[in-house]
Amino acid sequence: MKRLIIIAMMLAAFTASQAQGHFNAGKESKAVSADALEKGTYVGRYDDNDVWLNSVRKGWRVTVLNRDLEVVQTAEMEIKADRLLAATMNGNTATLLLSSEDKRRTDVLVAHLSLEGESTVDTLDTYQLPNRKDKCMLWGARSFLGNYMAVVAVRQFRDSSEYVSTAYLVSSRGNMVYGREFAMTSFDQMLVTDDGRIATLGIENTDAGVDVMVNYVSSNVNSTGRYTMDCDPIRDVRLVNVVGNRLLGIGTTYARKRHNDKVINGTLTFAYDLDSNKVYDYEAHNFTLEDVNTLYNNYFKKKQRHLTAENVAVLGSVPTSYGGAMAITRSFVDMKSTNDGVVHHTYMNLGIHMVGVNVEGKVAWVYNIRCNDNQENSNDDLRIGLSSDGDNIYVYKNESRKDPAEYDFMRVAKAQKAGKRGNLVRYRISNGDIPEKLVLERKSKHAFLLVTDAQEIFTVNGRKVRRGTVSEIDDAVEEVPAEE
Repeated sequence: MKRLIIIAMMLAAFTASQAQGHFNAGKESKAVSADALEKGTYVGRYDDNDVWLNSVRKGWRVTVLNRDLEVVQTAEMEIKADRLLAATMNGNTATLLLSSEDKRRTDVLVAHLSLEGESTVDTLDTYQLPNRKDKCMLWGARSFLGNYMAVVAVRQFRDSSEYVSTAYLVSSRGNMVYGREFAMTSFDQMLVTDDGRIATLGIENTDAGVDVMVNYVSSNVNSTGRYTMDCDPIRDVRLVNVVGNRLLGIGTTYARKRHNDKVINGTLTFAYDLDSNKVYDYEAHNFTLEDVNTLYNNYFKKKQRHLTAENVAVLGSVPTSYGGAMAITRSFVDMKSTNDGVVHHTYMNLGIHMVGVNVEGKVAWVYNIRCNDNQENSNDDLRIGLSSDGDNIYVYKNESRKDPAEYDFMRVAKAQKAGKRGNLVRYRISNGDIPEKLVLERKSKHAFLLVTDAQEIFTVNGRKVRRGTVSEIDDAVEEVPAEE
């Protein structure tokens, strides 16, 4: 009897800790297309409305949408530009970092487009290329809150084999905060912090291990560092956050002896100290039985011959107040031939494996979410949303209505075909707590489209698009002492 009472009390405590929520769905709208939202850039908010930026034939257009996705206002500017580097909002004006590129010249432009249609364009910098084979490579980014934007330009001069690197930080008003040349090491990712610092990350696998290469630029610091970690080679890496003086990264790894980067054996987290220019610490997480069974959507087995996974793809990464996280899945094409020789292609996403990193570079937590999504002939609608807010990380997706309403990694996920009715769900991970699953809408006609940094969820049903938000409800259960 006492054992039953203890179990009942544990269940009551578990129920009491479960967060509940209400999905506030807006009206369906045809005023804006799903394609325009998916290919557009969410710039920010103005007067309680969303502002989106899209390229048009001769320039750029901003569109203001209310919560029911009705077009409140639009404005366009005509400008010759090849690429959008970053964009943000300042009051009623969108500020854009653009590039205009020619064979021998590259201009970095700062454009302003007000919601009333007034526009101005200034040149931030111009890079001349003496020879035809010289190159100018550009990277752009904005800070998480949109306070700053940055551009990094790297000019490669073929005859002299020299590189010249320049970094600029621009405020949301478009004013240059600082610009400086810096000694460069290789990189392919950059990040801008909300206090105006620029960091880049590059990875190189060597015989000695993995070289972590970091460039760091601020108003009074300019540093470049390279540090070798004695670990398995890294295939894909993400610069997930900069917290204080620590740059945080997560990557997928493969065994050095295999010499095959398609067979992933786990993940690696690390923290790079920007003051000392070296890796502070790192930690490997080799796939466990739970991880592999989730990524292959198998029944939970007690034994597995190989704890590795193929066809692993990174879904994305997000920053958190304590560090950051990265999500991966198995993404592949299943090909089957019919008797008449026709080959059918089915695109698959199996399993979601999530890894968190803290400022020490250690694995903060590891969790798995069941996933069994498929689509014929394309993977355009195999969408999974990843966002964060403080300590919380959110995963949005559609899944079969036959899947359980609560988080359960033990059960195999039922197949969910893109475009078919299913449950619209959200998973929440709060600083390593067990994921909480919330079914936003059952048997929904709407498929998940995207989520913004402001936690606005967009769904699509044919030509109709809808915006929604989640109201958090602490549905606490009052515990009643059990009688013995």
